[in-house]
Amino acid sequence: MVMDADPADLDELEFQIIAWQKEEGYSLRNKVFNFGFEGPSELDEAIPIIDQLHWANGDSDYDIADIRRAADRRVEGKTKLHRSAEGQQPWMNATTEDETWPTVANAVCADLGAVIARAIPEAVELESIYWTVSDYPNTVGGRLATLNVGSLEVLYVPREPFELINPHGERVQIHCSVLNMSPGTMITDGEVRERWQTTGPMIPTMSRQPSYSIGPVDNVTIPTGYVARALDHVEILQGVREFCLNLMRANQSGMFRRWHSRELARRAYEEHVRVTDQ
Repeated sequence: MVMDADPADLDELEFQIIAWQKEEGYSLRNKVFNFGFEGPSELDEAIPIIDQLHWANGDSDYDIADIRRAADRRVEGKTKLHRSAEGQQPWMNATTEDETWPTVANAVCADLGAVIARAIPEAVELESIYWTVSDYPNTVGGRLATLNVGSLEVLYVPREPFELINPHGERVQIHCSVLNMSPGTMITDGEVRERWQTTGPMIPTMSRQPSYSIGPVDNVTIPTGYVARALDHVEILQGVREFCLNLMRANQSGMFRRWHSRELARRAYEEHVRVTDQ
């Protein structure tokens, strides 16, 4: 296929043609404008292709022994999250009798640990290379923490709490975590699928499908401390794993590496081990 084009329009034309070919069902090997490409990747040297496929399909699991060793690393001080006023608040802002986590900071670490351990392949070995955590960043008005995989955020926790209505009809202020996953996991044609309308702990009215530079993603809001329960749903775990794997195949985390907090990662490992042991 040949056409005349202004050189300034070539990137946009490439983007449109790739999108058209993908909609037609073709598998494309090129990397640019083609999230989830099937060509060679640097990640293939760290994780064999067959293992990547098993991981994305949910046919393999992580090694808790690796997480335990990482949790036992030397303590490197107190994180900004744990020192912050928001992080020191009681979990769920004292609106529940459940005392699983003493503070919001503990619940945030539990959420980070759940996604790191269960959704990122070879997480400990590839820490700061393919994924990073940011400690109390100022991004988009301020966040308690952000988990970045490749060049994009997978999990983030805004500093400002959300106002929700509990089962008793009372308005409550609680912190929430926001989780990204592959498009179509929960939302089709812009609408939350019926399967998830009443399925906790996701909040259907706060599920959406925003677009990033890589294209649309399913974006769900979950009360902080409950992300592990969301990952207990096989479809969601698979959607987050597939999303993380595609991000890792596309890019390493060079742009976020300078802000990586080893201590926040250690505390996330530690919290995940504690929850697993319980």
